[in-house]
Amino acid sequence: MRLVPGGGITTGQTVLVDYEVGVQSDVSYMSVEQDFNFRYEFARRLEGLAVYYRYHDLKPRGANLDTPSILSFDDQIVGAELAWRAATLTEEFESYHSSSSSYNQWTSRIEGYRYFENRVKWTWNAGLLMVDYKDGSGGSNGHDGNSSQTIFAGTALSGVFRNSGYWQLEARINRETGRTEETFGGLLAKIGWRVRKVKVEAGARFEERTRFDSTQDRYHVFLQVAREF
Repeated sequence: MRLVPGGGITTGQTVLVDYEVGVQSDVSYMSVEQDFNFRYEFARRLEGLAVYYRYHDLKPRGANLDTPSILSFDDQIVGAELAWRAATLTEEFESYHSSSSSYNQWTSRIEGYRYFENRVKWTWNAGLLMVDYKDGSGGSNGHDGNSSQTIFAGTALSGVFRNSGYWQLEARINRETGRTEETFGGLLAKIGWRVRKVKVEAGARFEERTRFDSTQDRYHVFLQVAREF
């Protein structure tokens, strides 16, 4: 499982996966993992412009790569960011290949923020996510299984009160077409307090997901208490 921008898994959501797997107890191998990151930020007349490249791979050594339980992959990301005042535009291309799935992904995203009297912050984002699947898994309900397009947008207000208290209101929506037909909308409201090493949060979340001809609503009321040691 991989979390992708604009996907169906929301931040903080609990995901339950039920599956069966046959384990080969005699498999013995070593995996070599590599990471490379590069970022260059321009100055003077091009200040605010940045380009970056990321490479991450995992290769098993001394193992049969046809064994389903052995994961191997390489992930390459190249992108550019343009920051102007309180807004940032990002263009990013990702090429992911693994022993279980492969795809190319293009993301165009713009996001920004604004402060009101230094106590309230407004943030917003919008973008387009296009995925070209290489694993040939096929779509459903007669839809194209080779690609998908997702339009996403969101906004949030957050602030503080009495120094130790904070609050947040958030709304977001996604619309995916191609591999599936799905519309997702969500609202979040929460309030919290920090007292020394204890943090208390309470809030409510509402989500509506329409997938093809099926609509599912989800209501979530929560109270969380955390303490640092």
